[in-house]
Amino acid sequence: MLQPSVIFLLFAVGGSAMEFTPYRPSEQYKCGAFLQNRVEDKTLSYFYSSIDHFLSLLSNKFPHEELLNRQALMGDVNEVRLSIETKYVDWWSWQRGWLLTAGVIILVGAALPIFYLFYR
Repeated sequence: MLQPSVIFLLFAVGGSAMEFTPYRPSEQYKCGAFLQNRVEDKTLSYFYSSIDHFLSLLSNKFPHEELLNRQALMGDVNEVRLSIETKYVDWWSWQRGWLLTAGVIILVGAALPIFYLFYR
């Protein structure tokens, strides 16, 4: 076990070896200052662009002019409910990519255990 005087000596030597940077003005810490010395990360940009591409395959732009009237856009819940009840085919077609994806996930999740039981 180290003696307290040895520990104090280690802290004193280590503390004197530390070098603190001088004061930096606050302009370097302003919002958006990191954009000036930006490093291009090709891997992350490819990763996020592939996620955006995958989501764009499944998603469609929300057709608010066709599905909702002005009162529904202003937040009237009854108008939104009426729109869903009367224009449900349009709502289904707008969500078909996500519905197909969810259906495939559910079917694969149900089929894998069944196939595994037959395999064993």
